Amino acid sequence: MHGAPLPPDAPDPRDWLLYRGYGALLAASGVVTALVSYQVSELSALPAAADEIAAMVEQVRADPRVDSERVVLWFFSGGGLFAADWLRVPPPWLRGIALTYPLLIPFPGWEVDARFLPVEALSAGTGVPLLELLGAG
Repeated sequence: MHGAPLPPDAPDPRDWLLYRGYGALLAASGVVTALVSYQVSELSALPAAADEIAAMVEQVRADPRVDSERVVLWFFSGGGLFAADWLRVPPPWLRGIALTYPLLIPFPGWEVDARFLPVEALSAGTGVPLLELLGAG
């Protein structure tokens, strides 16, 4: 999941070289990849986007090329806020969560629902395997 919020005029993250490169690298290793793209320009849109993301993950899992019982979710930057739901109550098919420069608490001044506090979900100790991948730079 790419970062959020994005400016309304931002290009579709599916076209960003960063995600195309990661996807190509994983696909070359035999891993099915999908970039779940969503629109969030205001923090108030986080709940609707989280529900949309969950529905898109189910669409990917339903693809016959996907082993629906062995899924890893990868969150980038502000998209890290969406990891909280998956950390708090991981479905049995979730094999891991990867985080790259994740936002685990909102920036000062950001008002978000407690649902989007991954740092609190982490403290619950759900036992989902985690991998933190640091970005270059």
